[in-house]
Amino acid sequence: MRTDAAICSATSAGSAVNGPGRLLDRAVVVIPAHNEAGHLPSSVKAVLTAAARLPLPVTVIVVLDGCDDGSAALAGQFGFDVHFVAINACNVGAARAMGFSYARSQSEQGALDDSRIWQGCCWPGARGRRGGDAAGL
Repeated sequence: MRTDAAICSATSAGSAVNGPGRLLDRAVVVIPAHNEAGHLPSSVKAVLTAAARLPLPVTVIVVLDGCDDGSAALAGQFGFDVHFVAINACNVGAARAMGFSYARSQSEQGALDDSRIWQGCCWPGARGRRGGDAAGL
């Protein structure tokens, strides 16, 4: 399972976070997943453990791409800063792009309830719609 993080393009992440011209006010980690119910809990916990060491808020977005293995049942089990997005693109690049699109929409609109799954469209620039809870998928 691959995890993509949008931290910064600075030479040192530490100086970008703590330095005088602080570049970041938050970090976003996008985890694209296709039928990874068995691996997601440990992956999300590992990201949260690493995130706890950063001196800024970290939002984790798990993009469930065409999952039919019960991965959606994990929504709401990892706290307020872990969001689940469901799409059906079956393409890791589209899933990654949708995760960052979701992150941008949240910075504009405020956070969603962590127990809900945001239903995304299948193309990277599309706006999704807020969807039902994990049991409804």
